[in-house]
This record gives sequence, C-alpha cells and structure tokens, in this order.
Amino acid sequence: MKKIIFALIIAIFFLILTGQASICIAFELPFEEWFNVNIGNTKVGYCYDILEKSKYDSQDCLKESVFMKLDISRLETKISIDSKNEMFMKENLMPIYFKSIEKMGAQENITEGILKNNQLIVKNTLAGTTNEYKITYEKNAILADAVYLYVRNKGYKDGDKYNIRVFNNENLKFEDLQVSVSKSLEEKDVFIIKTDLSGIESVHYVDKNVYTLKSEFAQLGISMVKTTKEDASKKSEGNLDVMTEYSIKSNEFIHDPRKINSMNISITFKGGIPKNLSAENIKRTDISVIKGDTAICSITRAKFDEKEAINIPVTNKEYEKYLKSTLYEQSNDKDIIETSKKIVGNEKNSYKAAKKIIKWVYDSIKKDKKNMSVGFNSAKETLVQLEGDCTEHSVLASALFKASGIPTQVCAGLCALGDKFFYHMWIEVYVGKWIPMDPTFNEDIADAAHVKLSEGILDEEGRFNLFLDVINY
Repeated sequence: MKKIIFALIIAIFFLILTGQASICIAFELPFEEWFNVNIGNTKVGYCYDILEKSKYDSQDCLKESVFMKLDISRLETKISIDSKNEMFMKENLMPIYFKSIEKMGAQENITEGILKNNQLIVKNTLAGTTNEYKITYEKNAILADAVYLYVRNKGYKDGDKYNIRVFNNENLKFEDLQVSVSKSLEEKDVFIIKTDLSGIESVHYVDKNVYTLKSEFAQLGISMVKTTKEDASKKSEGNLDVMTEYSIKSNEFIHDPRKINSMNISITFKGGIPKNLSAENIKRTDISVIKGDTAICSITRAKFDEKEAINIPVTNKEYEKYLKSTLYEQSNDKDIIETSKKIVGNEKNSYKAAKKIIKWVYDSIKKDKKNMSVGFNSAKETLVQLEGDCTEHSVLASALFKASGIPTQVCAGLCALGDKFFYHMWIEVYVGKWIPMDPTFNEDIADAAHVKLSEGILDEEGRFNLFLDVINY
C-alpha cells in the first residue's frame, strides 16, 4: 500500500529536473555543474547539468542536458532511478525540441515535444502506448527548464519579484512561475532565488558568478549541493528507505484498521497549514475543519444498498470524463476489455459488478511477490505481470471499471497501519453515488482509516495534480 510515496518521489524529482536548469549562458560553453542529491542528511544520488552550443535540424541552438541518478530502498529492495532531460532552444529561449525520460528498472516513461508553426506536438509513451497532444504554443512562453537561463539574463536585483510564463511538460499546461530575488544576509555575494511552480517551491543559492551553490525543495526534505564530478559520481549506498522516511507517526497504535467504521483524526502541520489548503480545496478531501495549524478529519465508513445501484454501462454525459482511457488506465485496450467482460459477465448492477472487479484484482495480484522496484506501472503492465502494490491495484481496477462502464476516479492520501500512517492510493466508483473502494485490501467499501487528501483522474494533468496535492500536504 505504501508505494504511492515512491511515485510521489519520482514526480518531485522530475519536477526538480525542470527547475534545475543552468543559469550561465554568459559563460564560455560548454558549461557544466555537478550536485549531490540528498534526502535529509543522506546522499541518495547525483545530478549534472550541461549547457552547450549545438545544432538541431541544421539550425544553430543551445542544448541543455540534465541527468539525475538516485539509489534508494523500498522495504529492503534496492532501487535505481535514472532521469534525463534534453532541451534544444533558440538563443531567445524559445523551444525547438525537448525529450525527457524516466527510467526505473525496465520501465521507461518518455515525453518528447517539438515546436512547429506555433504548434507544440507532445508525445508521451509508456508501456508501448503513445498518446499525442497538439497544443497551441503561447507567445513569449518558455519551457520550465529554461527558467534559470531567463533569470540569469534578467540579472539579480535584491527585492525583485516577477512571474515567468512557462510550459510545464509534466501536466502539459501553461502556467505562471513565480520568482523572487534577495541577497543573503549571511553570505557575501550570494543571492537567494525562490521559485514557485504549481505549488512546488524551491530555493536556490547562487554566487556572484551565477554558479548554483545549493538548491532546496523543502516539501520533501530534498536538497542538491554543488560538488565536483568525482565526488558526485561516488555511488550512494541506497540504504535510505523512503517508506520509513515519509511515514507519519501516530500518537496511538491502531489495531486492525481494516475494521474501523469511524475515526477522528487531527493532522498538525509543523510549517503551518499549506497555502493551497483552502476552504474550496478541502471539499475534495476528508478534512472537515481547519483550526490554526491543524486539520481535523471526521471519517465514517460509507454505507450503500446495492439495490440502489444504477445499471451499467453508465452513459450520463456528466460522468464521461470518469470513463475515459488514460495513459495509465488503458480501458480501451483489448485485453483490459476482454478481462473486464470475463469478470463482470452478464451482471448489470454497477455495485455488484464493481465488487466482482475488486475481488478479482485482489485475488489475482500476487501477494508474495510485490515488485518494489517500479513506482507506478500502468494497468496494461499490471494485467500482464500481476504484481504490484496499491498503485498497481488501483490503476488495474480503475481500467477494468471503466471498461465495464463504471465511472471511476483515483484517491490519494494516508492509510493507517499500526502506529503509523503511510501514503496510499485507492479508488472511488460511481454506482448511483460515489463509493470508496480499496482493491489492495479487498474492500468494496473502504474502511474509515483512509484519509483522502486528493482525488482525480489519471490523465496527464490529473496525475500531476493528484500527486501535487499530497506533496503540498
């Protein structure tokens, strides 16, 4: 159930790649910087950033390459993650072509884009499935990767605050990235550059020669510290267990949480209530009241009479977006469709059909062989391998629900286990009303030890926002 934090780390590290662009085009090229990557005080990998003159399709341009390698652990399983981002751009920072690759074990998630006649064509490939998007490129926008080149060209002035219009290739949206500049009061000739993109805040310390000395991403306790190539390349031990590192200690031991029908929880934020935790946003969570730095949740296990369930397939236009196939929930795949038909059979009652799918997913995914080395397999991959944790249970169940005509959304949040709460993923289905279900625990109605912090669909924007909500909390 705890694999969602692994997926969150992958998401935040890939955002770091977007924010770690070099700020040094005044330097003689090629130029490179090397960093140690730390979680807390433990080195977990390294990153390098190279900026050089290049050519793309016979035109002169700048090329930026950022590579990050991480070695961590999940429940005693050693994991290696490689992330690479390449960007070709004109001297005015307008993009020409970019390509990013996330690699975990044998799994690759590839995103590439090319700008032609003011149309940005983006392709995303995962598990042999490619989705293509055509986006009208906004005038004067730059790729998020090029932000620090922009900041360098603008120059550093104590007290500067401004927005940069950027294209974020994680959610395929144009957004305003906020920048503030200040002089360090502790170190001479050091500027502090603070940025905020989609709620992901970062702080970068740069010297008068515009070298990046250190970058901090406080929301997950991640930092990157400038070092030499030789030091950065030294392999980290990979002993930091991300599950333990990001678990949340409870003041009480929770016995048999799967049997809990109601629970009151208070969550105190050490750094204060997150700024995006507004009265409007908490409507999508299990948070009922905010008092000072504390969020209060009163959770009751749902009740539903299967006689009230609507029939499938659900055709109401209001729920169309909850039935669409996505890169991770390939509900239009022939094997997913065929499997869904075999499970559901002739059942037309949506709740009874959903119960069948929950049980099939729970029974089919191997409990003695959890694949801890992959953070977020797609439904199609999971159907073949029948391995995984909460993310794989959820995406496979979601795809099967959608294929059978049951609207579905994914939930991310916390789940109790003993004296800790762990990050977790489960699903909600619409069967006449929205009902939470958890295929990881074979629950056709999820217990009250689930604390929902976000909900959504797993298209590009939805997956990004789902994880972003949890990161911010």
